[in-house]
Amino acid sequence: MSRRKQRTRRSRTRAHLALTAGSGLALVATALSGSVSDAATHPTITVTSLGDTGTPSAGNVLYGRAPTLADAIDYLDTRTTGGTITFASTLSGTINLTHRLPTITEPIHIQGPGQKRLTLKNHVTKVPVVTVKGGGTTEISGVTVSGGQRSGILAETPLRVENTRITGNSDYYSGGGIDQLGSNLTVIHSTIADNVSTYPKGGGGGIFIYGKGQLTVVDSTISGNRASFAGGIETYGPLTTRIERSTISGNTAINNVGGIDLVAYSAKRGPTAFIENSTIANNRALQKIGAIYLGDGGKNGPTALTMIGSTIVGNVAKGGRAGGIEDFYGRVLLADSIVAANSDAGSGTSASPDLAIFNTGSKPAVPARFSLIGNATQTITTSLRTDSTDITGTASKPVSPNLSPLGRHGGPTKTMAPKKGSRARGTGNATLYLSSVRGFPFNVDQRHRTRIGLFGSSKLSDGTDMGAVEVTQLTQTKSFRRGNQRFSLTTAARNRPMNPAQGLPVYLHANKVRGLPHMRFRQVVLHISGQKIVHRYKRADRHLLLSLRGLSRGHHTLRARVTYTYVSNGRTVGFTRTLKPTIDVG
Repeated sequence: MSRRKQRTRRSRTRAHLALTAGSGLALVATALSGSVSDAATHPTITVTSLGDTGTPSAGNVLYGRAPTLADAIDYLDTRTTGGTITFASTLSGTINLTHRLPTITEPIHIQGPGQKRLTLKNHVTKVPVVTVKGGGTTEISGVTVSGGQRSGILAETPLRVENTRITGNSDYYSGGGIDQLGSNLTVIHSTIADNVSTYPKGGGGGIFIYGKGQLTVVDSTISGNRASFAGGIETYGPLTTRIERSTISGNTAINNVGGIDLVAYSAKRGPTAFIENSTIANNRALQKIGAIYLGDGGKNGPTALTMIGSTIVGNVAKGGRAGGIEDFYGRVLLADSIVAANSDAGSGTSASPDLAIFNTGSKPAVPARFSLIGNATQTITTSLRTDSTDITGTASKPVSPNLSPLGRHGGPTKTMAPKKGSRARGTGNATLYLSSVRGFPFNVDQRHRTRIGLFGSSKLSDGTDMGAVEVTQLTQTKSFRRGNQRFSLTTAARNRPMNPAQGLPVYLHANKVRGLPHMRFRQVVLHISGQKIVHRYKRADRHLLLSLRGLSRGHHTLRARVTYTYVSNGRTVGFTRTLKPTIDVG
């Protein structure tokens, strides 16, 4: 039967289905006399069973039983505008799929109760757990996807994955976790871990994306995946990739590229990638390129990578060159980043533990600004361009980044924080230099913590840290009451400015108070080691960034006397509170 005839037949039965839905599918819509209202074209179906009914034939949903996920997908597939699938609040456990789920061909949003509460586990050979083809954007959230044998999720149209764990899937071709063939893929607050691509020439153990779409990865973890090429992520084609506040770690390539493989195939344009506030660590390739490959720019269209505020550490190329990044005739910009403590198996002129750069002649050089590069001399060619803002080592004397092991240091993903004495601390320039590169201030790190900087310029550090993690040595939040209102003030101060003449940055922030949107600083008086600084606001604000100059090394006590104002019942009220945090200077 043709798809059009199926839909016609289904529409004639909707009035009967709506009247009998009470014992099965819970539809937030009604359909009368065969017509469909606007509400009915965007139904919400609540799944109340962990059962597996397989694919209902010709869309004949069985309303005489508790609805399953397969029932819900099949039913919504008859609606040209899609709908939403939710799960009963009491439902948790595993949906063991012994039949293939229906293919999603309309924009459907699967809203699971949480990745720890609900798992979709496939038991069918050579099929994915979820298949997406046609329609608008499909959204999947709040579930764990496992057991896929043709990827965890196979998509050909736009896909958004949020608060989801994709683990234990495999694919004989490419994309063990997610295989996106030709459209956009967005991954937010999710984990893609321990997936495998087994094809000898395949790539992307975690993610494979092909074509002209866009890949966006935010606040997510790609770890423990394995493939012949590109253990973590492979992009193939003129795509735009944006990775923000994410960790790519512990992935393995049997051949080349343990972490991220950016490959061009078009003679006109290659992939463009932006990696910001992210950690790429402990990936390995049994042959070449441990962390990132920016490739085929010599044969095809130019590839480009902009890396800002990121950490590339501990990656290994066991059988060849480039433990960290290989730039094969592409365009790379490193800013406020750490590329160090990576290793390769090369020797002599073929050694390139941190960077392997093949740009020569008319090809663009690789500039680095406010970055720490462990070994800046063994880079294959001499195209790396560093200046006085960088911290660089040599083959005989590499610079150690002195970071903590990859672990939980706050935020949604694992990170590597600079230890005390690390040369990455206080030598970056996030607030001024990077705002000119990025277009707006770069004021948070991978953990969503504020980057506290002061007095930077294009040639001078502002006291922030290089890499993905900003270490704030002192934070104090003090709450207090005035009448029936509760207020709080947060202070933070950095402990080791690169140049004492710059001063010690001190950051004050008045937290929002519900019902008092007009609360602002009016005056701040700072006392520290004999200094007195009075700051009066010309325009009242909730933030203050000051510099304390001429401090000697040692222990200091800061007294901040802060005057607030707020508007209550049409009149302005002022009051003063004092904080006494302590500061250790370098």
